[in-house]
Amino acid sequence: MNTIKMYQTPLPRAVALDCAFVGDRKNTLVKAHSTLNRRTLFAGGAALGTAGMLAACSGKNGGSGSTQAAATAGANIADLVKINKQDISALKSGGKLRLAVTSLGPNFNPLHTQGAVGDNARAISSYNSLLTSGLWQQDYEGKTSPNPDFCTEFTSAMENGKQVLHITLNEKAKFNDGTPLDIEALRATHKVLSDNKTYQIQSTGLYPNIESIEEDGSATRVKVTMSKPSYPIASLFSYVVHPKMTDTDFFANGLVDKPNSDYAAGPFKVAEGGWNSTEKTLTVTRNDKWWGEKPVLESITFRLLDTPAQRSAFANGELDAVNANVVSVYKELENVKNAEFRQGQRLFAGGVVMNPVKVDTPLRRAIMVGLDRKALSDTRFKGLPFNEALPGSRIHMPFSEYYADSMPQAADRKAAAAKILEEAGYAKNGDFYEKDGKRAKVVVNNFSEDNTIKSLARFLSQQLRDLGIESDVDQQPVSNLGKVMSAKEHELSFIGYSVNSDDGTEGTKQFYSREDNDGAGSEEIDAMIEELFSIEDAKERNLKCNEIEKKHMEEFATSSVFYNGPQIVCCQKNLANYGAFLFDDPQYNPSAWSRIGFTG
Repeated sequence: MNTIKMYQTPLPRAVALDCAFVGDRKNTLVKAHSTLNRRTLFAGGAALGTAGMLAACSGKNGGSGSTQAAATAGANIADLVKINKQDISALKSGGKLRLAVTSLGPNFNPLHTQGAVGDNARAISSYNSLLTSGLWQQDYEGKTSPNPDFCTEFTSAMENGKQVLHITLNEKAKFNDGTPLDIEALRATHKVLSDNKTYQIQSTGLYPNIESIEEDGSATRVKVTMSKPSYPIASLFSYVVHPKMTDTDFFANGLVDKPNSDYAAGPFKVAEGGWNSTEKTLTVTRNDKWWGEKPVLESITFRLLDTPAQRSAFANGELDAVNANVVSVYKELENVKNAEFRQGQRLFAGGVVMNPVKVDTPLRRAIMVGLDRKALSDTRFKGLPFNEALPGSRIHMPFSEYYADSMPQAADRKAAAAKILEEAGYAKNGDFYEKDGKRAKVVVNNFSEDNTIKSLARFLSQQLRDLGIESDVDQQPVSNLGKVMSAKEHELSFIGYSVNSDDGTEGTKQFYSREDNDGAGSEEIDAMIEELFSIEDAKERNLKCNEIEKKHMEEFATSSVFYNGPQIVCCQKNLANYGAFLFDDPQYNPSAWSRIGFTG
């Protein structure tokens, strides 16, 4: 039996899974374009940024001041990583890292819809790697391999006409409460992640295709039999839960305002009294039960701050790093002493998301084709040394070999939007359309206090009014994001999702199946998605993803993509192994947390 072998994906990627073959014990290598097939929610100015490559920043903390276009197919992605890479031997042992986040709690379960929000999942990854990257790790190129701290072997083969996975778990691996990482944890993971109605997870992925999970000689040698060939297989067990998580009440409520690391495993643990729900800070310290690489840092404190507060805190020496993806932050931090910009690329697809529960299909379709996306993008990045062509995909980055623009196009946007509304029975009454005596209206929900994003929200609302759709802005704090989205109270929001793989299979299901999108979709599209998981060839499968995305955008229009954007991190100069990570982010590579530290 061959252990899993990885190949470098031609270019970075978007959300993924992988592989198999037919025969009697004929082995098939799992080709992992990336195992980490979750897309994480971001909103407002906090996270707006990705497929853009920013090669130089102006000002004292930056480079030459030149502006460079976003990366496209064929780019050297090594140039997109800027972390002040240092050998651990060059770093001081100890130190306290202070980071700002734009979402933190109150639900510290990143698999629950209320906890799967941006920086919340990233903070959790510092002390519960199993719950954020599972049995896998990823390098900056997007190459995925089993994380030896948790898994020493992962193979896929056809046995008696069935696809079978053989997994060997690290016998040293235990949750902090002493529960071993063994077959029971994998069974618990299967139970939770195959039932998105009971557990309110984002997407079930391949988990419903698991037929059985059995011991293969011991509790740490596990045989997983699939009910049918399923690709890309490497998405399985990219999260692993403690058996306690199968308790539905605990899954939903047990980690609300209680980031309990007893049921976790990772290089750090939650400090005693580490969660301050009043000040919204979470402190983690070295985990003395961790068997892997020991962290350089003594502790990390994550502090919930909106963008304006983040830049003030960094300028005042209260933070060691802060995102500078919006012009207000970038300009204010240009001249901070002993600081530097580290700029590269954030893996992100951003724009607006429309709630199909609140906004009917004709309105969504009219908005999708009618928005001036270029004007919105220009407003978003005005003042930054960055430009990009309009992206058109939620599942693939523009530098991916699989990328295709799936957005609906029209020579006359307003005329196309009017045609959609009028064919659906809407008629103009004054400045706005009406149907059955009810005015067409869509609220823009904004979760950022940053002035750039506030201006963007007002501009978007005006664009809707220009299309004949009444609109105003509902301004809310970023701390409300998870609650509002989970309760489906939003109408139209500036939302984006992390793009952490070049394979769009899992993302296609998450974004475009009726099961995962409140019924927005069709039997035809669901059947096309189901077919995806039987296609072994990665290129063929991803081209099919593009076909599905284009069809769903044209017919159901739940989201509009208008930017990727740059990743700019302003850091203290002596902070090492931290910055613009690309695919090697600590959330998907737990050992990266252990390597962060300070020089002399």
